[in-house]
Amino acid sequence: MTTISPHDFPPATYVSATWLAQHIDDADLIVLDATIDREAKPDGGGLYRDGHALFVNDGHLPHARFADLFKAFSDPLAKYPFTKPARDALQAVLRALGVTTRSTIVVYDRLNGVWAARVWWVLRAFGLTDVAVLDGGMRHWVRQGGALEFGVAPIAPAGDVVLRETPGYLVDLAQMKAVVDGERDAKSFCALRHRDFTGEGSDDPRRGHIPGSRSLPFADLLDENGLFEPARLRVQIDAHGIRNEDTLVLYCGGGVAACGLALGLVALGFDAKRLSVYDGSLSEWRADPTLPVVVGE
Repeated sequence: MTTISPHDFPPATYVSATWLAQHIDDADLIVLDATIDREAKPDGGGLYRDGHALFVNDGHLPHARFADLFKAFSDPLAKYPFTKPARDALQAVLRALGVTTRSTIVVYDRLNGVWAARVWWVLRAFGLTDVAVLDGGMRHWVRQGGALEFGVAPIAPAGDVVLRETPGYLVDLAQMKAVVDGERDAKSFCALRHRDFTGEGSDDPRRGHIPGSRSLPFADLLDENGLFEPARLRVQIDAHGIRNEDTLVLYCGGGVAACGLALGLVALGFDAKRLSVYDGSLSEWRADPTLPVVVGE
């Protein structure tokens, strides 16, 4: 069994391209490509779709298997994108990808690791802890001279992984409202870029953030090469007065960037069991006109 021993980070958070290159052929290692494709729209927005075409045509890491974040690692019938999948459905997906009770999983994408972090957090929510994210993703892998493969991934031998959901990793609207109303002792943080937190430059009447929350953007935790920079997060933690014993609820637009922030916090030594991601995030919160949003700081 491969044991994740990443560079300077706690186990099962980030692994380096060097570590992965040394273990890429390990029998028990499963590499998952969580790429999402984004087509820019004229209004500045984006149309998201699964990245399987990129996986096939533009290449993927050796032995990688495609992790469909739209249909397989989320509930495709849910009202909001990227909603937590059902346990049995996710277990069937993982078994089809060849994940066994002995597997070590490394997830990557070709953006900034945020999609990979969502898969990482969902797997942790269902009891899998021997999972890590490739620091810097596919871009850094290529910059380091890593090889790529092309085409459809071969069908993997069926796995036997068993999932058990762990409460608290992904929380719902009622639990988020309990934080806002002071009924739950927790601090809330928004992982979106600061301008999205404040609503700056937007004319959306539902712009802004959830009351009582503070801004801690995931994108600000990465260096110019897309690598996680612990010192940047430490500065933010100190500025916000966050303590290791605090309970934190993280959110963003759709429960994705918040998982990147959770990954950074765990990599810095925070207990994952004291962190929650609001699954519906602002997609759900803003959809209810009775729920308040705050513009500005």
